[in-house]
Amino acid sequence: MVKRLSKQIIGAMISLLAAVPALAAERLSLEDAVGRALSANRDVVAAGYDTRAAKFGLVEAVGHYVPKASVQEIYLRSNNPVMAFGTDLNQGQFDFGTFDFGDPSQGIPPTIELTDFNEPDIVEDYITRLSVEQPIFGGGKIITGIYQAETMRKAAGLTEDYREGHFFVLENGVR
Repeated sequence: MVKRLSKQIIGAMISLLAAVPALAAERLSLEDAVGRALSANRDVVAAGYDTRAAKFGLVEAVGHYVPKASVQEIYLRSNNPVMAFGTDLNQGQFDFGTFDFGDPSQGIPPTIELTDFNEPDIVEDYITRLSVEQPIFGGGKIITGIYQAETMRKAAGLTEDYREGHFFVLENGVR
């Protein structure tokens, strides 16, 4: 009795599961079916993205003609002897008058010590750089890049048109 009841329950469940798709089915016109197929077809969607990427590639290639500006800010702080000496020179703060080399002819010894060079005070420096670069001659590299990008844009558009064209033929029939 239990076996018979379980077989009936399993049979009823299978019948219900088989009936669900039939209840959910709807009638579609050929135009609606083609529209759904176009929007769900991964090849057509991918071709659209290829076309969009190719357009951005063209914008990038043309962008190589545009001047490029950059700003750089550097902060330097050091008590390294070589760095401190070089920074003083760059800042224009180094002067031989700050060192007393004495006067050997009068017997005055120099008062400068090696520790003045080997143990400098901390030196700080701020450097700001602004640069603008404009390509003047690239040996045809920029023009070739634009030509290639334009060719890729056209090819991607043709691929998209070709894939959509298959569905147009299905929808309208071959005449």
